[in-house]
Amino acid sequence: MPVRLRPMIKAEYTVYREYAVREYAKDKVAAGNWKPEEAVELASKEFTESLPSGDNFLYIIEDSNNHQRVGIVWLALMHPGAGFIYDFEIDEAFRRQSYAVQAL
Repeated sequence: MPVRLRPMIKAEYTVYREYAVREYAKDKVAAGNWKPEEAVELASKEFTESLPSGDNFLYIIEDSNNHQRVGIVWLALMHPGAGFIYDFEIDEAFRRQSYAVQAL
C-alpha cells in the first residue's frame, strides 16, 4: 500500500482549516496559553496569517492503489534545505498500517 501526497483542493482546505483551528485552540487552552473565550479567534488569526503562503504546503495523504485519503500533512519550508511539520495525522481507520512511515 504505497502512498502519495497530493495538494489539498480548496474544499478540502476549508474542512481542514475548520477542524485544525478548533483543535489548535483546544491545545492552547489546555496548555494555559489562551483563555477559552479568546482561543478560537486567536487560532483563526494565526491560521489566516500562516495559510496559505508560498512556504506552507498542505497535502492529502492517499493510498496510491485506490486513491483513498488516509491522512493529511502540513509542511513549511523554513529555509533552503530545512522544513517543519506543523500537522501530521493519519485518519483513525488507517492507523498502524505503515501509512505514516511511508508518508514521511
